[in-house]
Amino acid sequence: MYKNNPADKRVLFDKAGRVDVFCSIHANMHCVVLVLENPYFAVADERGRFAITNVPAGTYQLKAWHERVPGQVKEVVVPDKGEAKADFFLSVTNLPKY
Repeated sequence: MYKNNPADKRVLFDKAGRVDVFCSIHANMHCVVLVLENPYFAVADERGRFAITNVPAGTYQLKAWHERVPGQVKEVVVPDKGEAKADFFLSVTNLPKY
């Protein structure tokens, strides 16, 4: 909407959390910005695969998140050498049965 990216129109996301951004012109145009407190994140590819690189060895809580379904958290142990694997299946649960 603004040409040349004017400084007074920029927004700094400096607090962790979800930010819903809506277009003031198009009602069906929006996005979700997920602001994280750490640099360790990934976006799944078209096959649902992801990789988070350069994570120091240790035990972590890994969270899978999607804007429309409940997330999941799994404990993951990252070894000194090699890789850690985690699989997630996100879906809507507890739907009424007809």
